[in-house]
Order: sequence, then structure tokens, then C-alpha cells
Amino acid sequence: MNTNEFKNIAKKGPDDRTAIDLGPVGLGGDSFVIFAGPCRVESRTQIMEAAQGIKEAGGHVLRAGAFKPCTHPHCDWGRGETALRELREAGDTYQIPVITEAMSRSQLPLVHEYSDIIQIGTRNAQNYELLRELGEYPKPTMLKRGTWMNLRETLCQAEWAYFADPARGVSGNPQIFMCERGSVHFNDHMRWTLDLAMIPSFKQVSHLPIIVDISHGTGGPGNTAYYRDLARAAVAVGADGMMVEVHPDPARSMSDADQTISLKEFAGLVDAIRPVAAAVGKQV
Repeated sequence: MNTNEFKNIAKKGPDDRTAIDLGPVGLGGDSFVIFAGPCRVESRTQIMEAAQGIKEAGGHVLRAGAFKPCTHPHCDWGRGETALRELREAGDTYQIPVITEAMSRSQLPLVHEYSDIIQIGTRNAQNYELLRELGEYPKPTMLKRGTWMNLRETLCQAEWAYFADPARGVSGNPQIFMCERGSVHFNDHMRWTLDLAMIPSFKQVSHLPIIVDISHGTGGPGNTAYYRDLARAAVAVGADGMMVEVHPDPARSMSDADQTISLKEFAGLVDAIRPVAAAVGKQV
């Protein structure tokens, strides 16, 4: 593999790894960081209840969407800045950092204003114009792997966001971390297939942290039954954290209800991974 294609994010040695400060917790060190929350901010009441339950159960970062275009246009597109304000209030009230997605260059200023961590979703995994803009918004930023992308393309995705070239007006953002969220596969019992092999593969080459989205990594009715095993496997294989969709009332979730768990189920999931984390020298 030609590491000159991603020389900024490539390891300089076996012990080279980046740790990113997320406020009350660090990502890429000895902590296993848990990102949790509903697919979207539906109301102030919903996101406040989610934030409280997630913080009490041991979650570290609150996630929820404000801009939510779906595969087809005949859907609710999200509540925009109103949702961002409510997400920020929930984070401040329960002292938990928040992450939300920016889907375009025009959304970056708003998301940067209200969130602690910026998310770039899988649809924009190879939107190089957007990725190179991230240096103008110096906050920790999570990049989701595209469902179609191989290891080289995933490494190059991170390089685009990290890369700085003042002569070309590109600042670069060194606070990048990756998210494995499932790939296109021949399986028909789940929407996506979680690629756990991506974790050690990516970490063998890059010093950046990488987490696993177990909700989007499966997707579809009944697949929340896999979450405990997948979460434990993610810890064991070396992931730096995980993301999971959690809602106070999953059946009423406006988006991704089939892959969303309750606050009670989330608390059980966190407890289930603690022994595995301890066994590999991680703290939850």
C-alpha cells in the first residue's frame, strides 16, 4: 500500500497513535468512548430525556441529527437550527458533549456553533470539497466510512480532512477520527454488514482513532438482538469506541425505529461491555 497517498494520517511507528480530547473523556487512549442518542432531535422533551438517561447509564457523548434528509425526499428533513439549540441545551444541562452531522458546506457554520463534535456522514465520505473545508472548523470531527469503500479509500478519506496546504488555502483538521458503520454485502437479513476487520486493518496503518456504529452496522427489524455481541466484539478487536441509536420510546422514533434501543436496553448494553473492556485494558 502506498502510504504517500495518506502520509499525514499514516503511523510513524508501532506506538504512534492520536488521542483526541472530547471534553470529559479522551478518544484514542485507554477509554472506550460510547456515543449514543436518537437518530434525530424530535423535540426538546425527547432529547432532554435521552440525554439524562444516556449520561446516567454511562454514555459519554450525545448524538442526534438536526438535518435529516433520507434516501427519498418524501420525508421530514429535520428541524435544523431549532433542533441544534435543543441538542446544545441537553448537552449543557447534563454535562455531556454533543455530536451532530453537517451534510453540506453551508451547514458547517451552524453545526460548528452548536456542537462539540462534527459528524460527516457516509453519503459524504468522498465529498472532497466538504472534507477539505473541515480545517476551517477546528473541532473534533468524526468521518463515517462509505458503505462501498475499501481500506485505501477510507484512509484517503481521512487524509483529505487532515491534509493542510497553506499555499492552496487548505488548513486541515488534525482532530479527525473514523467510524466503521457497515458495508454493502450479500447478506439479506440485515441492511448493512458490520466490518469488524476494518478496525485492526485501519489501526495497523493509521494513528487516528476509529469507532464502530453497531446500529447502522446492521440495521433492519430484529437486528438489535445482535448489539451486545457486536459491541463486545468491537471492544475486543480494538475499537476506540462505539455509536448506538437510543430513544426514550424506540417504537415512536421518527427515524430508524427498527435499529433503535431503549434507555433501559442501553444501560444493559453498557454493563455488558465493561468486563471485555477491562480485559483489554480499556475503561468504560
